[in-house]
Amino acid sequence: MAISSQQFWQTLASSGLVAVTFCDHLKSQFEASGGGEAKAVASFLINQGVITKYQSRVLLSGQAVPFNYGDYQLLDQVTTGPLSGCLRAVHRPTAHEVILGFLADGTAQTWQNTHNRVARFRAVSSPFFVRVYATEDLGQYRFVTFENTQLFAVKDVLDSTPFPANDLARFGWQLAMGVQSIHEAGVTHGCITINSIGIDQENGNATLFRDTRQDDLLPGHLEASGAEPQNADYLAPELVATGAQPTVQSDIYALGCCLYELACGQAPFSGSTISDKMQLHATQPLTALANAAVSEPLKQLITYMMAKNPSTRFQSVADVLGKLQLLLGDQIPTTSREAPSTEQVYQSVIAANATGSLVATPAAPSAAASSVTTTATTSTPAPRPTAPQVSIVTDEPPQVDEAGNPIPKRPVSYTPKPPLLKNPFLYVGIGFVAILIFVGLSFMGGGNEVVNNDSNNQSSSTKNTNGENTTVAKTDGETTDRGELLGNQILIADDGATPWASPTTGEPLSLEWCPPGAQLFISFRPASFSETEIADPTFQSLGPAFNSLMDQFQATAGFKIGEIDQLLVSMLSNDDAFPRTCVVVRLVEDLNTDDIVEKWGDVAVEESDAGNIYSVDPWTMLIPKDTKSFFVMGDREDIDELVATGGNAPPVLRSMNMLRSVSDRDRHFTLLCVPGFLSTDLLQDSHQFYFGDPKRLRQPLEWLIGDSAEAISFSLHADDVMYLESRFVAGLTDQGDLLTDFVERLNEIPDSIEQFMINLNPPPYWARLAYRYHTMIRTLVDQMRSGKENKLAVINFAVPLHATPNLIAGAELAIASEPGAAITVVTPTGMTPTNMDELLAYKSSVDIPQQDLEFAVKDIEDDIKESLPELDFPFAIKIIGNDLRTDGITRNQAIRDYLATNVSLKEILTGLVLKANPDATEGPADPAQKLIWVIGPDPDDDSRQIILLTTRKAAETKEYELPSVFKTEE
Repeated sequence: MAISSQQFWQTLASSGLVAVTFCDHLKSQFEASGGGEAKAVASFLINQGVITKYQSRVLLSGQAVPFNYGDYQLLDQVTTGPLSGCLRAVHRPTAHEVILGFLADGTAQTWQNTHNRVARFRAVSSPFFVRVYATEDLGQYRFVTFENTQLFAVKDVLDSTPFPANDLARFGWQLAMGVQSIHEAGVTHGCITINSIGIDQENGNATLFRDTRQDDLLPGHLEASGAEPQNADYLAPELVATGAQPTVQSDIYALGCCLYELACGQAPFSGSTISDKMQLHATQPLTALANAAVSEPLKQLITYMMAKNPSTRFQSVADVLGKLQLLLGDQIPTTSREAPSTEQVYQSVIAANATGSLVATPAAPSAAASSVTTTATTSTPAPRPTAPQVSIVTDEPPQVDEAGNPIPKRPVSYTPKPPLLKNPFLYVGIGFVAILIFVGLSFMGGGNEVVNNDSNNQSSSTKNTNGENTTVAKTDGETTDRGELLGNQILIADDGATPWASPTTGEPLSLEWCPPGAQLFISFRPASFSETEIADPTFQSLGPAFNSLMDQFQATAGFKIGEIDQLLVSMLSNDDAFPRTCVVVRLVEDLNTDDIVEKWGDVAVEESDAGNIYSVDPWTMLIPKDTKSFFVMGDREDIDELVATGGNAPPVLRSMNMLRSVSDRDRHFTLLCVPGFLSTDLLQDSHQFYFGDPKRLRQPLEWLIGDSAEAISFSLHADDVMYLESRFVAGLTDQGDLLTDFVERLNEIPDSIEQFMINLNPPPYWARLAYRYHTMIRTLVDQMRSGKENKLAVINFAVPLHATPNLIAGAELAIASEPGAAITVVTPTGMTPTNMDELLAYKSSVDIPQQDLEFAVKDIEDDIKESLPELDFPFAIKIIGNDLRTDGITRNQAIRDYLATNVSLKEILTGLVLKANPDATEGPADPAQKLIWVIGPDPDDDSRQIILLTTRKAAETKEYELPSVFKTEE
């Protein structure tokens, strides 16, 4: 039924897509241009970029369907491929587009199972697998968020034309890469069918989807649910056994069935029931494959993948990939994929907002590993209805052939995109631990000079690296012996400028087994650093991209972070391609060659004069002769160079060697490089990173370092404090001038960082950190000491240990963030309240896109205190947890989309408890409104009255006076 233009405007205003005031403005514009019927309004808004075609069709249908689901706004409906039936949406705080899969079954058990599956698959990352992000429980609606990708259905391609035989090996290789990434995360797919495979519309790559809302495909499940027999077309024979679960081998069998169907144009067996098909899987040969138009080696590969006995089947997907690589030769497709610039920030947000443990710890992959069970820590939610279904008639009719049959869409080309860069894995992430701290300072790019001289700090009392005061006795005419405190250094009394003492006194770095030509070296001591109390917060502050790279590295190297004593990374120029990397791995445990090789599985070995060489895709490994607990990873050409040189330390620039000679192997992290390498090789314009344009790093680093340094080093060590040190070797510039210039640039930063954050306008989830970041940087700069040691310019810092993750997080988020929405503001009334009643009438504003109740209360309390520093009576807001638990309410109730502008504190608190109440109510006076606020005695000091968040039942028991807004009518 057609709706009028007036009805369309009313529906738009109530949809939440645009603000009411902006809706009125658009309406005036439209009418000024001549007006028209509802379809004309929709076309006008689409052309203006205000709504999408999908949104216009829903609005024109007159259906009262919400577009906003928490932080997500619907954009489109997925109508093709494995994700058909899902909804494409944008995560408004980060502008990241995702796909929402709503649950069709609202039972608590289904939700818990889905939640657990998401926890297992969230760690899987591959260019050939649709990423699973998170579960979202909005009370009335529940859904899973997936990576936004546009896929053709492989089934549609098969129905319209035979699959190109020449592409089958490449297609199979891409699917096998996707399956391998799943197995490396310690889980199995369990649902591989032809319908779970899509073709990326952008690059023609095969892409695997795992619908985490769906149980594993097992014969018993299918028969009990009355599923169609074709669902059993991909089930391995051993799954028919009672209690059988998917394994690595059953995934390989299912993948083989899919390749069989692509090669032959039909499923392997044609039984009429699930039992019939399972019987055929167990007994019948693959007859149709003999006539398939594919090569004999590929037919043999599929046959082995579909071996009836799992023990004679391929034992790992790596074996399948090895065979496919032989078939493809030099036609191996690229394994890189360009991630949206918003993905890193979105991943950080969902990790921060998760109310339960969604990240499963990946188990070590095993050939016989079955799916891993991970129990979520959240309580089981109550059943909720699914999202409303919308029936939409598309504007574009489907194309049909001469017989009137619909012609499915298909990709124009199967040619993949060229690679963006060679995967840098862990070493680039480790390098950014150092770089990000300096970038956090240099991102602002200058500002007003700030004098940072403490003229009063001239006493004989100073601090050692532990932050403790150490008094140095002095007498006239004496020099002060500081040997015990500072190792071998003899220093005068601390004048506030002498560099901090080093917490370590290790030997210089050794560059043995590093290839010639390297211009950047990174030493990282994972085992030692992981034992510190800030290890986990530091890794977390670097975001999910870093942790994903770390997981990939551990899986390839075969050793966990805690088992590695030192990673010594070398980076070499590689023309316009991403720099080549070579990694020397020294282990904690005393292992021989056989113990190390066992971690890599069954790999081919090649003997050389320097030691044994192994191929562990994508690396070449070298275990030198007569060594233990030690191996090298690199490109084949660099490994061959090491064999030729016998692993002797390579020649480096004189300036680099000067810094190396004063380095300290015991430090947790050391970076040593030629500054030009950062600009011309690592951060050149042709390379792409998750944060976008390399200029975002390159330009501020060039500004901070300047053009006078021939070589620089940076190191840090976590002990009782976090110690940071940087050294420079000047070229033609005097060392003193170089040091002075650098210190001046550092001193410029804190006063300009505040304006930078205002221009960035960070999104709400990290706005509090952003707007306090300049004070953190000022504290860091205040702890800076500079001078000359061994004729080299040196700057070092000693800061509280737990400041480090915040410094890194602020820098990382500043790099990754795009301009965001306005943050919470508080508008002062011009008069300080003198009592609680006046304070409750005090007007302010609050904007909470998504937050837990406990943190929302804390933010409101902090904002009031910051806005009213002159309050002369006690003010606090406290949640009475025991009262809430009695009524089944938790302190971390989710608050979403709560906006209140220029209203009283009383109204803000009332709106907050309405949002946090477990069940929707008709208003605060509704008896079902369990959660309330009252004025009552402070539990920690009953002599003062504060604001308490409690329950209606507890207030009655404790005889609290209810605010009038909560009183029910008699």
